[in-house]
Amino acid sequence: MRLFFALKPDPQTCLDIERWRERTLPPLDRPVPSHNLHMTLVFLGEVKERQLERLTEDVQRIRGVPFSMVFDELGYFPKPQVLWIGPKETPDAATRLARDLNRTCKRLGLRSEKRKFQAHLTIARRCATPPPASTEPPDFPMEFDSFVLFESTNTRGGVLYRAVNEWPLK
Repeated sequence: MRLFFALKPDPQTCLDIERWRERTLPPLDRPVPSHNLHMTLVFLGEVKERQLERLTEDVQRIRGVPFSMVFDELGYFPKPQVLWIGPKETPDAATRLARDLNRTCKRLGLRSEKRKFQAHLTIARRCATPPPASTEPPDFPMEFDSFVLFESTNTRGGVLYRAVNEWPLK
């Protein structure tokens, strides 16, 4: 299974982001569908079933706290050709959660992130060049009280993300 930990915005916010993207940006070749919008905390890649059981047990020990952030910045990663929105300021609680999940994965011998955590939501892929500035900057306040382990599956209709498990932030 191909897995990753992420934060999932509520469905209405996902629709609002999609409408904002369509209204303020030029047409994009590979926009991320609203139902797939998420903020990756740690990408694991391929995980075997027996590893998943241990991971699920160990992740229950992580004690994050609910937090909010405002996605108010539009950005572009040139190497993967990704257009994203993110917060100008990332709450410490989000950074700690990503760090704790990453450490748990590393301790279990799973793939862990080597680069510094940068909070963002990918809104389009395969953007050969950064689009011009948006006519209206993003402004999406979000609250998170749980995090999710997703399975990523490639299908003929595109990528499908299925929640494998979810943990509350207390």
